[in-house]
Amino acid sequence: MDASFPMNVSYTPLDGTRGSLEPIGVSNEVFLLSENGGSLMDWEGSEYNPTRFKLTLEDGMVYIIAQRTGIESITYPYGHKISYSQSQIGHSSGDVLSIERVKDQLGRTIEYQYDENGNVLQETDALGNTVSFSYDDQGNRLTATDPLGNTTEYSYDDYGQVLAQSSGNS
Repeated sequence: MDASFPMNVSYTPLDGTRGSLEPIGVSNEVFLLSENGGSLMDWEGSEYNPTRFKLTLEDGMVYIIAQRTGIESITYPYGHKISYSQSQIGHSSGDVLSIERVKDQLGRTIEYQYDENGNVLQETDALGNTVSFSYDDQGNRLTATDPLGNTTEYSYDDYGQVLAQSSGNS
């Protein structure tokens, strides 16, 4: 292993962007592994691949963003925090909302059912068409089955990134 290029990773805002971005849960101290065309590695030998970030704006707003699921939380400068998950919106006061039904401008309704981990198990549209989902222990979607019984299967790497997606009839 040729690790002769130690460095620190930093993120530079694009022109016109006001704020700072930093990864969560990984060290910014990395080295360039010159094998295989070059890879950034952490000091434990894993590829540097942050999947969660903290975005702090000039006004003090803080966003926690996950690569796979989007915004996880927003913290306001005065301390209040709103947290988002697949099935709930929570406030720092302890109030929690579960999204069970969504109605569009035409009055059509989509209903959701969840497992104990907050994963969507079923989504039913206004016509009664149901899409069903299954998940692994990490919350990664394993299957999605449409109203016609066609199933799409997903597989993931160790970072929760989709490796493969296959579709077919069940």
